[in-house]
Amino acid sequence: MTILLRVGSRCRVRKRVAACEACSSASQVDGSPNPVTLRPLELQDADMIAGWAADPSSRHEADWTDDLPFTERQRFHQTLLQSPPPELIRLGAIH
Repeated sequence: MTILLRVGSRCRVRKRVAACEACSSASQVDGSPNPVTLRPLELQDADMIAGWAADPSSRHEADWTDDLPFTERQRFHQTLLQSPPPELIRLGAIH
């Protein structure tokens, strides 16, 4: 499962982080917690991020408008992943 984590002054995608916490709370056979590794986002991650807009709760938490079609959101996130502003750090979680 890959989950977007926003790093900055405020994290508005709480639902996604909560889902990650639920998965990472499970233990391995030896009782140690499952590790979570961060990775740079890839261009194909734009599809997943744009797809979150289908969920009204995710749209609300991310301050996204309701009126953009999937293809426009997808294109926006592809552009952002290809040329991110220097102050923006986006990472995916692998666990």
